Amino acid sequence: VRVEPRLYELLETATRLSAETEGTFDITAGRLIDLWSSSESIPQDINGLTGQLLFDPEENAVRFGNADIKLNLGAIGKGYAAKQIAELLVDRGIESALISAGASTVYALGNPPEEDAWRVGIRNPVNQHERITSILLKNQALSTSGSHERFVEIEGRRFSHLIDPRTGRPAEGLLLAS
Repeated sequence: VRVEPRLYELLETATRLSAETEGTFDITAGRLIDLWSSSESIPQDINGLTGQLLFDPEENAVRFGNADIKLNLGAIGKGYAAKQIAELLVDRGIESALISAGASTVYALGNPPEEDAWRVGIRNPVNQHERITSILLKNQALSTSGSHERFVEIEGRRFSHLIDPRTGRPAEGLLLAS
């Protein structure tokens, strides 16, 4: 399928990140994510629910390596959108802004007046009124996701919405990832 250039670039970036993280990050895990989020029993048959994207740079085209995959851009989409907004602001002469893409994602454009970077807090997943740390950002995005906020209960057990595509199972022992 031919796609517009920005989508092509995003899909290439996501594929590169998948390789760099040895499959921990994988936008082709959409069917796997759907399976866990809608199942009433612990999924057993999870093989083949991820795959690869194949790129044709001359045609600006992308195709699935196998027909059973489904893309899920949840882990990269908001950050990408925030970066696009930052580029739009720069085009209009704005050099400094903190862009919020919901409670979980921010993009720091430039730095605030008289500061070297934007200070962004990360909330404690156990006590939402507390910060566990702050991160300094300049021309960078930060996204945080927690299993304390989004999860599914199956057979009396709570499972995180954060899926490890390498195992096909939800991440365990994880309250928060940034």
